[in-house]
Amino acid sequence: MKRLYLIALFIIPLGVLGLLGIPRMSGDTRALFPRQAAELEDLDFVESHFGRDFVDVIIVPLSESPTEEELEALRDTEESLREISEISNLISPLQAMNKAPSPIRLRTDGWARFILQISGDLSDRSRREVSRRIDEVRPADSIRSGSFYASDVATRTLERESAKNAPLCLAFIGAILLWTTRSFFLTLNILVAPMLTLCWMAAALVVLQIPLGAISQLSPPLTIAIVTSYACYLASRILCSSNPKRALDGAYSSLALATGTTVGGFVSLLLLGSSGVDEFAMIMAASSTLGAIFSILIIPRLISTPATPSRLLKARKLPSWLTPLALALSVALLALGTRIPQIRVDTVPLDFFAEGSRERTEIEHAMQVFPGSHVLSVAFALDQPLDIEALDGFRTLASELHALPGVVGVTGPHAFYELWQYLEKRELTAEAMLSPFGPPSITTEDQRVTRLLIDTDGEGQALIRLADQIGSALAKHDIRAQRVAISSHELVISAQSSHLTLGLLESIAFALGLVWILLLLISRSLSASLIATLPSILPIAGVMGALALAGREINLGAALVAGTSLGMISDYTFHLLFVWKRTGDLRRSVEESVAPFLITGATLVIGFSPTILSPVHPVRSFGILLGSALALGILLNLTLLPTLLGRLQRDRNDRARAGTVTPTLASEDRAG
Repeated sequence: MKRLYLIALFIIPLGVLGLLGIPRMSGDTRALFPRQAAELEDLDFVESHFGRDFVDVIIVPLSESPTEEELEALRDTEESLREISEISNLISPLQAMNKAPSPIRLRTDGWARFILQISGDLSDRSRREVSRRIDEVRPADSIRSGSFYASDVATRTLERESAKNAPLCLAFIGAILLWTTRSFFLTLNILVAPMLTLCWMAAALVVLQIPLGAISQLSPPLTIAIVTSYACYLASRILCSSNPKRALDGAYSSLALATGTTVGGFVSLLLLGSSGVDEFAMIMAASSTLGAIFSILIIPRLISTPATPSRLLKARKLPSWLTPLALALSVALLALGTRIPQIRVDTVPLDFFAEGSRERTEIEHAMQVFPGSHVLSVAFALDQPLDIEALDGFRTLASELHALPGVVGVTGPHAFYELWQYLEKRELTAEAMLSPFGPPSITTEDQRVTRLLIDTDGEGQALIRLADQIGSALAKHDIRAQRVAISSHELVISAQSSHLTLGLLESIAFALGLVWILLLLISRSLSASLIATLPSILPIAGVMGALALAGREINLGAALVAGTSLGMISDYTFHLLFVWKRTGDLRRSVEESVAPFLITGATLVIGFSPTILSPVHPVRSFGILLGSALALGILLNLTLLPTLLGRLQRDRNDRARAGTVTPTLASEDRAG
């Protein structure tokens, strides 16, 4: 019956995955956007008039005096690109070589570029297909860049990372469990709960049609690590106790409360205000809850009787020198925490590309060949339709914006009008299918909305500062417009930085407040509850302060660490308090907790360590910081927390004997 029960639990999600496929990956940059921001409102305004467009750039080597073969190759490439229906606008370097005034710089020393505008709300599959067709027709020695290419590369990078991280995480966890338990079958029994949780999570994502993105792709390996720690905790209680039933009674309550704080830590991430983080938080909250349920239902059935435990699973004392070391470490972490106000926050889209990859090298090369790969759009909703007289104002504004540091080029309706005049003299306007004020990507058909496209070489905070300077320049010009919007996908992602700081503080405050309230309810002591929060607070203060001291910036991946680790570290605090409440002996409680803490801690830290090897910077930052915070938190729960609580207990006992206070929970349990 037990086996049929487990087989049924596995068959249902595996059947769904077999019928519908595995969860999809998405490289959509909107997953990195803040949920609410003025920059996002401006982007929505622009896309409502010009559509959601992507730019793809093909850069080809071209000699100073092109040969006929090179020109023929350019013509063939242009014809092939025009056959791709999703390309709504194509600007060719042949246009500049015909000595026509080019609104956009298309040639530089030894290079020329095609600029492709791809409009429409394309799915990831459609974008991938269009990208494949572009790769088929572009010259073999060319390089690609642009937001459309970046989205395709991001999707493929995330697929590789997600396919690699979950199996590696499982292998690392299996190895550490096999080493600690010395039993292959016991290891398999423990891994049943995380594998079931992973299967059900994947099936739910497929049914709900939720793709894994830049942030949520961390959920499969993190789910495996967290649920395995739950299963390890219950298994260690069974194996290390002479009375498993009694041990499990307290363990269930402890695990339920620990799961609540872990879920609270993930829910606190909603305050970061990013749609991609929201998705990650909800997936992990659901997975943690489901994993705890599976662990409680399955582990006692599979490991129903105490076996001869491995030497590593037995209760043990900590070395005497570890407590002074932990106290010194706590002081050091507190000192590092004072550096937190100096920390810098930045989010750069290129961080989500694998370091050293061919695609990232291509994009960086393209940025060197044609500086200004980051485009800002300045859209104007005019009071009246655009006319020739209004072009002088745009021409003057474009000249002033071009003089700003970081601006490489400015194009707009004035530049396309010059091109239209040139083509009209040669009776080529009909062939070029060009309106006087530019294509629909520059000026709408009713000519009431137009925009300037500004090529810049800045990213992150530099792009935000440039947008502010552009806004100041616009205020000085009398262009009659009902609304002016400065936007781009890169600007919105970079603006995440300003929202990230406040969201990070709110996330920590929410998670810490939840943990403190639960600790207060358990201990019924204000002093004890405040002391019990230290093992959760100090590691976060230490790792964030270390980042500030090293001059490193917090990105979106690093910002996830605070709420996530605070909820997970507090699990160990609750476990220790529940054991103390059961035994009434703090020293014995620590000795009983050493083995479960070390095993579950090793499962989390080592199991999630494959992310440290990730070439994607935010994923690697998340892995390093989370692993460091968890290791420090477990150490402080075994050393600092018992030392401070023991001191508090002795003081309260002394005063209780004097009749001035009531004893703490451990004394009450012993008395009862």
